[in-house]
Amino acid sequence: KGNKNRSGGPAVIDTIYRCELCGMESEKPTRWIVIHCSDAQLTVHKWTKEAADAKGARHYCGEAHAQVYISRWFESFCE
Repeated sequence: KGNKNRSGGPAVIDTIYRCELCGMESEKPTRWIVIHCSDAQLTVHKWTKEAADAKGARHYCGEAHAQVYISRWFESFCE
């Protein structure tokens, strides 16, 4: 038996993404933001599955939460 989707094939389990700041979870994170960063570089991406699934990607449920992380990242270099 097992889980089947509407077309009769095996059910696909979507990836659940979690906001790094508030913990909100979503299988369909529209309008979310992905950040890739290292000690020397921070890159902000509009949500794509490729960006979200990249190694070390950080996920944020919106611009405000992404901005908090960006501000903290800059502050870490100004101490």
